[in-house]
Order: sequence, then C-alpha cells, then structure tokens
Amino acid sequence: MKNARKLIQKQVLEALKTTGIHNIQVKALTDAIGISRSTFYIYYDSVYSVLQDIEDEYFKGLQAANATFWYYPLKQEYMSEPHPILLNVMKFLQENKDVSTTLRGPYGEVMFQLRCRKVLQQSLCPDALMKVYYPEDTDLHISYIMGGHIEVLHSWLNSEEPAPAEEIAVKLYRLMFGSLFPR
Repeated sequence: MKNARKLIQKQVLEALKTTGIHNIQVKALTDAIGISRSTFYIYYDSVYSVLQDIEDEYFKGLQAANATFWYYPLKQEYMSEPHPILLNVMKFLQENKDVSTTLRGPYGEVMFQLRCRKVLQQSLCPDALMKVYYPEDTDLHISYIMGGHIEVLHSWLNSEEPAPAEEIAVKLYRLMFGSLFPR
C-alpha cells in the first residue's frame, strides 16, 4: 500500500470540493478508496492531519518556487518578458491547481488562504525591500499588491481557458513594479 498516503490525500481534496473538513469522515474516505481504516491510521491520525500534510507539502513547494525572487534585481525587461521566479510560481500553481483551487474554494480553510498570503508576501514583498521602493505607505502598498496578486492568481487558476503562465507572470510584475519604471 505504498500509494495509500497519496490516495488518502487525493480523496480528502476531492471531498473538500463539496464539504468542509469537519464533515469528512475517515470511514467514507477509506470506503471510497478501498483501504481499511487501520491502513488510514498508519499514515494519519485524523482527516485534519491529512489536510495539514497536504498544506505542508504545498507550501514547501511554493516556497521553493519563489525563494530567490529578489536575487533578480528590478529590470525593465520583466515588463515584457517573464521574471524567472514569477514564472516558476505560475508553473508551480498550475502543477498544483487542484490543491490551490480546492483549498481556496468555498469549502477550503481560511488558514490556507492566510498562509498563502504570508508565504508569498515573505518572498515577493518583504517589508525591508518594499520600504526602499515604496517608502510612503509601505504597508498599504504591500496589502494592495498581495491582495491583487492573490485574486489574479485565483481568477487565473479558475479560468476555463487560462492565459499562458508567461503572460500572467509579466502582468503581475507590471502590477507590482510598473509605477517604478518611466514610460
């Protein structure tokens, strides 16, 4: 049963599309994927621990995708060509679309949304650097950028025909830093 852990995670995500985590029962999960309850408890102690595991894996990957954003200095060229790290983030989100959309959906957890914002803000909008670029009302700029980015990403991931990741990376960079480059 090497794949049991992944099957359990997949089934929890599937259930979260139609109900909240507090309504998901271990028996229903195990029946749906054809494993015993004892097999479930080898890997997890509750459905909440499954959700925590899904989120932890997701955020580990998201942090890895955007950890080096500031290694690339601000450049005019990223107004028309994708910033390499933003493009990494877009690709990560596409590859993990099911987790992104389900956990941010109507039955997702608020803590997931807050954690997304925190992880992205720490990488893309660290206070110290944002104060350099936006010395006045830094907190307002950060809130505006993060709120906008998260909504753009949510809309993009939920689109039936999403724009290419490269196009979204350029648009996000423009939204974030466009005012710093004269036209």
